[in-house]
Amino acid sequence: FSLAMEFVLWNQPFYRHETYAHDLRANLRNVAVPGTVIPLSVFCYFKLAGYFLVFFMNPFFCFIGAINVARKDTSGKSFLAVMGRAYAQHLLYPEDWFSYWRLNCRLAALYELVTKEPGYALENKWAFIKDCLEKDVPCSPCLDMEGLCIKHKNEEGGMGIHFFKNAMNGGDWLIQAKLNNHSSVAKFLPKNAPLSTF
Repeated sequence: FSLAMEFVLWNQPFYRHETYAHDLRANLRNVAVPGTVIPLSVFCYFKLAGYFLVFFMNPFFCFIGAINVARKDTSGKSFLAVMGRAYAQHLLYPEDWFSYWRLNCRLAALYELVTKEPGYALENKWAFIKDCLEKDVPCSPCLDMEGLCIKHKNEEGGMGIHFFKNAMNGGDWLIQAKLNNHSSVAKFLPKNAPLSTF
């Protein structure tokens, strides 16, 4: 049911982009088909390609994953029994980070579509920060500058140079100093853990 919702939501308006499919293309451009360098976003430009991914490629990669699980199994159970159980789990009730992330995205999209909850507009980081600034609510600080010019330390001429226009001046980038976890939170996390936002 959850995967089927991708196609129900496909052309529906979405709080972050014009349509849900547009959001899929943006979010899946950095996630590759397992074992390849092909971004999943290439299957999100046409609905038919999405169907191909879900109905043909997904079962195939679930099968490959199940073989991998069975190959590494040390329980003493038969290879086919372990593979069959793993295949059913990968295909019907996956428990990996990607599946939970996409499930969360689908549920949020459906909830916003049905309820028209205005709070979803604050998923836009710039809208959130502007709202915090207007209401004097503390949030991660943005640097008030026109933009940034970032250069590679050892590339010739104009190579390795990137310009970022600040959202505070009509651009697309929130320019912020790097933040670290507060010591009261960091003590519970591994060294060099990503920023925790709970």
